[in-house]
Amino acid sequence: KSGAIVNSEYEPVNAGIYDSETISYIDTGEILVMILKSPFQVVVFRSTDYSLVMVDIPGATGWDTDNGYIFSSKFGLENEHFFGLGLAGGAVDRKGRFITQFNTDYGAYGEFTMPLYTSFPFYYGITNGASYGVFFDNPAKPFFDMGSSNPNVTSFGAFAGELDYYLMTGPKPADVAAA
Repeated sequence: KSGAIVNSEYEPVNAGIYDSETISYIDTGEILVMILKSPFQVVVFRSTDYSLVMVDIPGATGWDTDNGYIFSSKFGLENEHFFGLGLAGGAVDRKGRFITQFNTDYGAYGEFTMPLYTSFPFYYGITNGASYGVFFDNPAKPFFDMGSSNPNVTSFGAFAGELDYYLMTGPKPADVAAA
């Protein structure tokens, strides 16, 4: 268990799990997760209306055994915007930004100085009024590429540790915050 998770006494979820040779499904009644086995890919939908929440790029989740670098890349959804990720200069919408997180206290900083005093490896993704949240549970200098090099790809990772992250599916920002 991570020390970053306060409430570790969640009630068990009654999920249906279905497995085939190529795909595994997990359906909680709130979310439907499809896990494609080869190449590895995770696709998440809201069960209520089957709206797409997040899609891995096939084969774009990994670990570099030589340097310990871990990462996961997702397809960016059309009209998707990102908010959060702690204190960083620039626009509140982090779309199109690359943010590396570590805590520092610059004496003189400008409008786009990054990073600043605190870092929070959590962001809201909002598409067409529906939101989700991602908490990346890794303190090893995490980074977030919110479409800076390719507007159709978002990625996050770290330079050590594990690729543990939690997805809250909303659909309202208040639902994400309450999760």
